[in-house]
Amino acid sequence: MGATDGLSLVPGLFAGAGAGAVQSATTQGLSLADGSQTNFDGSSFAKDVISTSITSSIPGLRLNGLTAGRGNYSAIEKQMYTKLGNGTVSASGISLSTYGKMTFSNAAQQSKGAVVQGAYNNLSSILSKLSSLVAGLSSSQKQTKQKK
Repeated sequence: MGATDGLSLVPGLFAGAGAGAVQSATTQGLSLADGSQTNFDGSSFAKDVISTSITSSIPGLRLNGLTAGRGNYSAIEKQMYTKLGNGTVSASGISLSTYGKMTFSNAAQQSKGAVVQGAYNNLSSILSKLSSLVAGLSSSQKQTKQKK
């Protein structure tokens, strides 16, 4: 492993950050438009950008038959999206079995993001509780000093 190997991650991090920004802005924009959200949430936007940039550089699961090996579900999913894109098949022409394979492939690809998101949410919760505890202790100390 050379000194420059880490540089190969940089384009993926930027691409992931860009994808997270577009996804978050689009989701929030649609929520603002339909009234289910009242203002743009910068904190949520930043969280999405950071988590997507991190997860984009983590390789997905490699499970034989699902995401690896000949005729795997991931390859079938890509093939079907290509066929849908170029018009050689319509959505109604895809069998239920193939839809199932596409769904499982997508779930395997999304699993890495769910793990990172779960860890991030747990860390955020812990930090929030610690912050509340520190604020409570600080307030208690001020009240004690005022009584003296």
